[in-house]
Amino acid sequence: MAMAASTTPLGIDCAPGDAGLVALTGAYAVYGAFWGAWAVVLVEYLDVRDLSLAAIGGLFPVTSVTAIATMTFGGAPAVRLPRPQALAAAFALAGAHDRGRR
Repeated sequence: MAMAASTTPLGIDCAPGDAGLVALTGAYAVYGAFWGAWAVVLVEYLDVRDLSLAAIGGLFPVTSVTAIATMTFGGAPAVRLPRPQALAAAFALAGAHDRGRR
């Protein structure tokens, strides 16, 4: 049985094997690789910061909820932004965050 094409909330048609579906799969793979790497360095991070697993246990649910909210409510507006402005805003936020830690 062939799978039917579906439409995303933004009105983008995605058929099986479509480039948009491949890009979405790639995005999830990158997301998984990022958090997979974070899980690997977590033990060293805890040692450097003198934290226990119990001390940062509250961060995991907060991170999950924040990530879901960002993907749900931030994804659609981000798609509508022109790419140069979106990249500039992302780099500005990353720079401000990095500057605040020093």
